[in-house]
Amino acid sequence: MQDKKGFTLIELIAVIVILALLLVIAVPSILNARNNAIRGLDKEQKRNIEEAGKMLGIDLDDYMTEVYNCKASWPSECNKNDEGKWTSVRVSIEELKTKGYFTDETNKCSGNILVQKGNYNMYNITLEENVKCG
Repeated sequence: MQDKKGFTLIELIAVIVILALLLVIAVPSILNARNNAIRGLDKEQKRNIEEAGKMLGIDLDDYMTEVYNCKASWPSECNKNDEGKWTSVRVSIEELKTKGYFTDETNKCSGNILVQKGNYNMYNITLEENVKCG
């Protein structure tokens, strides 16, 4: 009898086929998980921006009387009703960061939001089409 050392060609091909099948199954799952994580991060960053917009609305009502009547220089776009009180403001995300409404340094979003005063001190926050994250 001969002592065989090593693997046969069939055994090597079988191992390669098994590894290829594992890659075909695993790679799409890994890529899908990565994409889901990115989408989740974008959603969370946008939610933080909306919360910052609500805080701005509360400040506009409670503390900033000049802004409340659209007389201040910031926010630059302030709309008011017939009584002269603010109904909506448009601000950039960068302005919200600068003014301290949120301090998440990892948030790389840019663009504008519209803060509209609703009934009963509720605020409607609209992220405009130019808002980009990531």
